[in-house]
Amino acid sequence: MKFCIIGLGRFGKQLAKSLSEHNAEVLAIDSDEHEIAGVQNYVTQAICTEIIDTASLEAIGIENIDVAIIGIGENIAQSILIAAI
Repeated sequence: MKFCIIGLGRFGKQLAKSLSEHNAEVLAIDSDEHEIAGVQNYVTQAICTEIIDTASLEAIGIENIDVAIIGIGENIAQSILIAAI
């Protein structure tokens, strides 16, 4: 299975590491380069970008993902927007 984790705070980072340890393909996304650096050795691909619209999701190849997890806790409006898209 292919997983996409959007938001690499405490929850997202731990989930990315756990999934990777179980040989899952993991695409990790966050707008903070520091957070990306913290997981890039564990995941299949790590992208530093901000998801703001449908085009952003299409650009990362979301159509090839089986499961998407939104781990953004600080900005509830952005979480809702991504879920709605």
